[in-house]
Amino acid sequence: MTNLRTTESDYLPRILIIDDQYGRSLKDGTQNDLRHTWRRTHGLLDATGDASASKSKPRGETVARAFFFSGQSPSPVGIGDEISNDLPAILQTVREGWVCKPEDRWALVLVDMEFVTGIITEESSRDEAGAPSKSPIGQAATEYFGLKIIEAIKTEYPDLPVVILSSNKQNQDAISERYEGQGVKVFIDKQCTAEELQNYIWEEGLVPDELGLSLGYSLPLLKALRIARKVGRTRSPVLITGQSGTGKQPLAEYLMQWSAKSTNGPQISFNCAKLKTETGVSQLFGHVKGAFTNAISDKKGLLEAADGGDLFLDELSWLNLENQSRLLKVIEDGRLTRLGEDEDKVKNVDVRVICGTNADLDLLVQEGKFLHDLLFRLDVVSIELPPLSQRFEDLELIVNGLIRKFDKQAIPRKIGAGLIPYLMSYSWPGNIRELSNMVERACVLDQESRHLLSRDMPLPVAVSPDVPNAGQVSGQHPGVHEALALDGALSASVAVPPNPEMSVEDFIQFLANVRLTADSDEELRGMFGSGRNVLGRYETASNTAITRLVLLALEKCVSEGDARNLEFNFAKTIQLLVDANVKTTKFNRFVETHCLSVEGPVGEQFKRAWEKKKAFTKPSNETTA
Repeated sequence: MTNLRTTESDYLPRILIIDDQYGRSLKDGTQNDLRHTWRRTHGLLDATGDASASKSKPRGETVARAFFFSGQSPSPVGIGDEISNDLPAILQTVREGWVCKPEDRWALVLVDMEFVTGIITEESSRDEAGAPSKSPIGQAATEYFGLKIIEAIKTEYPDLPVVILSSNKQNQDAISERYEGQGVKVFIDKQCTAEELQNYIWEEGLVPDELGLSLGYSLPLLKALRIARKVGRTRSPVLITGQSGTGKQPLAEYLMQWSAKSTNGPQISFNCAKLKTETGVSQLFGHVKGAFTNAISDKKGLLEAADGGDLFLDELSWLNLENQSRLLKVIEDGRLTRLGEDEDKVKNVDVRVICGTNADLDLLVQEGKFLHDLLFRLDVVSIELPPLSQRFEDLELIVNGLIRKFDKQAIPRKIGAGLIPYLMSYSWPGNIRELSNMVERACVLDQESRHLLSRDMPLPVAVSPDVPNAGQVSGQHPGVHEALALDGALSASVAVPPNPEMSVEDFIQFLANVRLTADSDEELRGMFGSGRNVLGRYETASNTAITRLVLLALEKCVSEGDARNLEFNFAKTIQLLVDANVKTTKFNRFVETHCLSVEGPVGEQFKRAWEKKKAFTKPSNETTA
């Protein structure tokens, strides 16, 4: 079980608590004692950042990072202020924590029911600092402002989990029935314990994998993890579906870890592809002596070994009908018969079966290849994992996790600036498994690099129907060339034209569309080395062609004012031209015409770079390129 998480705080949920008392901020900068006491006893870090926030750590285990908001205006408050409810401000606060970077999204919103409004007087503020004088006593529970907040949030952000936080349980059943249809299924008592609050957050919130098995903050993944946590503490069968390579095994391990918290039973995994042989069948169901050749003694199978715990069966579709029938008996009645054993010699086992498959089991049922009754029993709880193409917002996190896994350097390499957009240009039919293989290969083949660049991860190439004579990654989105330019890599996978009939002219124009922004001498040499190799495959390739490639790249660099890399690129380009024995008359003419006349910082860098030319070149009888 590989943990790819960076730190313990990576998974700490971020919650929003909308409560007029706990969210109140005071003008005099004094601490909100109600908030301070409640959040300390409930394991919350105060992330509000206002003057009334407390920086002290909570008692015991930290449950979440909490942002407290009163839902009222003005804020902060003092004696004489008239307090009113402010729904637009609430929605703005919710929006800022939902339409944002995935790792900063609210995991859960807790909403109080009763919001007190009115003028703050010295008398009303005596017992509770900043409290207004008006009381909601006598107001019908179904008219509480908190319910209006919930309706507004669920209307705009239906995927955002919301729970009710209140000590007033008046008409709780009526309120619950009214809002359960919108996904608001929990009524949290303010007097709950820290453990109870934590359970609410884990079961209802969109919380990332705290074990680091499935990295990401995308909504489809967080929803799958939420189901896994809920069902993990039960004994119900689970069916995990999704394309090959989406991470069914890590999700099953995550689910079983949550199961272990309540059962303390064994957790075992088995790949059903092994069931093609008698030995494989025996490994799952066990056998008695003489059941088949080499069965020299009785042997317990994995279903027995998992008694009291969980068994994950991956690649479920490999089960034939006979073994499906055996498995159905175990799931329905807890009755297990070993291979070669009489039917009346049944062993009773208590094992929860978790299955994973990328096959369409409904179709297999229609084709008579899968038992309908078994599918019915397995599909009590179904969790579908999204393909990687639907989790692009997790790409950077996943790649960094894979680098930490495969990079053996003391300081793991960093992701190049253009790598993630480059990877997003591909559809990833092999999903995370395919990505993992590519990152591992890059780390193995170059064990000293400081950056992971697009050239290190060649993607499949196809001819683009939209860009004549240009190479394009299969399944890519527009803009891949711009993405490649960000990390300065003309990778071999893109530099090699897919069409062998492409002319040198078209190829040079294709490469010229990528801006020259290399970050190292090694990278720059690799770029032009690749260009020379490709051009060398054609009879028309020559030093002139290489020179034109350099000129076009530099000209684009000038037009876009790339001051950060100009001097470096310019000086290194001269050296490369000399190394390649390229005639430079046209190059000189280009510099004098376009570069030395440039004013400002960019022009100064050009002039300094031009002086360095003397160290690289010697006068010669050059021919016009």
